[in-house]
Amino acid sequence: MEIDLARQDIKLYLTSGYLIFSKPVHGRRLSALFSTAVEGGDGEVLVLPPDRAERLSLEKFVQSPNLDEHFTTTLMLFSDNTADELERKLAGGVGGATFVKKDAEVGQKLAQNWSPVLRNLSESYLVRLVHDLMGPPGNGLFFAAITGRQLGNFDVEYDPTAPEQILVGQIAYRDNQAFYNIWTSFRDRSSRKADTSPPKAPFRLENFRIQASLEPGLTIKATTRVTLIAGERLSRALPFLISNQMRITSAKMDGRAVEVFDRESLRANLARGEGNKIFLIIAPEDIAAGSKHELEFEHEGDVILQDGHGAYFVGSRNTWYPQEGDSFARFDLTFRYPSDLDFVATGEAVEDRTEGDWRITRRVTDVPIRFAGFNLGHYRKAAFASDCCRIEVYADRSLATQSAPMLLPPAKAAWPPRLSPGMPRTQVTNPANSEDYFKSLSRNILSAFQFLTSELGPPPLKTLIVSPIPGTFGQGFPGLVYLSTLAYLDPSRRPVDDQGRYASTFFSDIIAAHEVAHQWWGNLIVPATPHDEWLMEALSNYSALLYLERNKGIKAMDDVLNEYRGHLLLKDASGGRLESAGPIVWGLRLTSSQSPQAWRVITYEKGSWIIHMLRVRLGDEKFAALLREACRRYRFKTMSTEQFQHLAEEYTDGHASLQEFFDNWVYGTGIPKLKLGYEIHGLEIKGSIAQTDVASDFSALVPVTIRYGRKTKTVWVETGSDPATFSARLPLRPAEAWIDPADGLYVVSK
Repeated sequence: MEIDLARQDIKLYLTSGYLIFSKPVHGRRLSALFSTAVEGGDGEVLVLPPDRAERLSLEKFVQSPNLDEHFTTTLMLFSDNTADELERKLAGGVGGATFVKKDAEVGQKLAQNWSPVLRNLSESYLVRLVHDLMGPPGNGLFFAAITGRQLGNFDVEYDPTAPEQILVGQIAYRDNQAFYNIWTSFRDRSSRKADTSPPKAPFRLENFRIQASLEPGLTIKATTRVTLIAGERLSRALPFLISNQMRITSAKMDGRAVEVFDRESLRANLARGEGNKIFLIIAPEDIAAGSKHELEFEHEGDVILQDGHGAYFVGSRNTWYPQEGDSFARFDLTFRYPSDLDFVATGEAVEDRTEGDWRITRRVTDVPIRFAGFNLGHYRKAAFASDCCRIEVYADRSLATQSAPMLLPPAKAAWPPRLSPGMPRTQVTNPANSEDYFKSLSRNILSAFQFLTSELGPPPLKTLIVSPIPGTFGQGFPGLVYLSTLAYLDPSRRPVDDQGRYASTFFSDIIAAHEVAHQWWGNLIVPATPHDEWLMEALSNYSALLYLERNKGIKAMDDVLNEYRGHLLLKDASGGRLESAGPIVWGLRLTSSQSPQAWRVITYEKGSWIIHMLRVRLGDEKFAALLREACRRYRFKTMSTEQFQHLAEEYTDGHASLQEFFDNWVYGTGIPKLKLGYEIHGLEIKGSIAQTDVASDFSALVPVTIRYGRKTKTVWVETGSDPATFSARLPLRPAEAWIDPADGLYVVSK
């Protein structure tokens, strides 16, 4: 047989072998197996990425910029018209199969061998298949699990509903940890040609009313009521997101009980990079566009842990309740919990009472926010207020007399650890965690909140609650910050890494201000797509560096940025620089078995450099105006990378384009090595900058400082594959010229 199967940029050639189908489900065939277990049997898959970044990504994993792999088997799952197309071609349609012969004995043997594999693989896509079966035809999924002759097992997927419809990837393991390595992912040919926008969310949720009870064993039982507003006509199957640690026990729609379909998936969770799952509720009938519906979910689970030292750890901090997307909504939260615990949450307290051994607290937000969180423990409190804001800082009472809690790994979207891999993950004696240091930390957080309010404008909520979380990270929610317990420790008592160095600057001067900055970047303004999440982290981190610069001077900021440069230049398992794992807009896709730290380093550290270089380009006054205008213009809205670029262009001289800057630093990779040469002839200086270690089309606008007398002049030079020349005539004879490494993410060669 010989069948060709095309899904936009994916080409499958079933050249010679056996093809069998699964039994129909609801009248539709949803899977098929092709095996080359015949003499001369062969199959081939071809995927040609459309741009340089994707070709480089593919080459990193398969040593070729294009995927052209012969395979022995492919197991296909589909909810589109694949079954009809294959059957039509088997019947001898146009472009169909030739030399087709049925063999029941071989089919039975293949079915016996591969049915368990199909059942196992189908578990990863059951939610999606059920969703598509419940809806109208069209926009179905095509997935192929391929066993390549050279590359082993890998996946090829076409999903017309995804922002990037083409995906090729593979599950891989390193140090007993599973990764989903995305070899390449991009918009399909039709979307690129039409230049279509990413699909909008089919519905939004607003007006959350959540009643939760914390059982003595720390299990949460909750009822979430929320209003659904359909943006378009919806099928009966509605998808929602929730933590893997939570279970949906029942659901209602407009007061009527509805079915819940819930399955976990290792492959899907790894691909999303989250500890969450998608579940469906099945509505009684299709949903009209623009219609409103009241949903009610009963859910429970174990998202709270104790570390063994009296501190609590809240996992799944933004998916402990059902949600969809990151739209703004108001929240009304009521928690019932043991009265010996202290409880904090998003919003203003409107009720707080004790009933025997139980305490009931209700908190309400008066503005729409992105998501709601809570924390609890045995706390002591410091509160401060000013004209602009109020803060409440909570610390575990046990930290004053006991050990620091066991360090726990961060979850997705949490601030990453800044300690080296040698950091001991054990308890550390902490007798120095004094009341004085706690008050000093609290005043510093207030100072950061005041500084950022003056720089960026009003925060989404005027009251900010800061509470501890065991580990080396933090996370900023609207009106609520989770702050690493290490930030509460006196610097002299913090754990040290294997080289005896303290993570002093990070835990003393950056992490708290970074999480406070998320009140604006990520909560006041929301990323438009996953590709824009880097912007929220980069702006938050650079805002923290601005606060560091104000308190400790420009050298303190330069030292941190120089450290970031060193991390980006480190080699990963593939032998390339860590920075070259991919463009910053790839987000969590940057995390792979070859570069487990790439997402963290590129998002936070290269992101800070990108914002810093933009500041150098615009100048301090215009840069400050840019940040403030971004917070005004996109207040309680989404902001994309493109929108931020266009806004920044409004603050350049003559509204100059920043496209090349964003193409190189945001959408591309590379850290150039620059060598400056110059000659002085009287009042004139002539020079050139040679650029290496980057692609031939990489270009950077580099400021060259020239000193003459007691003054300096800056000349901007655009680098390229050939040495870039410049000249300047000055009032006095030039004395010297240099490139300041503090101005940009490059390596200056002596």
